[in-house]
Amino acid sequence: MLSRIGPTELLLVALVIFLLFGAKRLPEVARSVGRSARILKSEARAMRSDDQDPTDDPAQPVRQEALPPGRTEFPSEPRKTRPGGDGHDLG
Repeated sequence: MLSRIGPTELLLVALVIFLLFGAKRLPEVARSVGRSARILKSEARAMRSDDQDPTDDPAQPVRQEALPPGRTEFPSEPRKTRPGGDGHDLG
């Protein structure tokens, strides 16, 4: 349907818009339409990036573990303690 719009139809639409808004308001209307299109595009981009953000995906829970008091990171391997179980490190 849109493939049948030719240069004559586009010229007719431009003439109707010019008659409706006038020469003074036409640049203002064009700026407003441009701003609206820019806002719409940025919002659509933000929505797409929200959809792709894995931290917001409820299907993949984020693993959160509590650190023991006084620790800033988890150890890379478990600590070895003495067989007596007194809690002192071997090394």
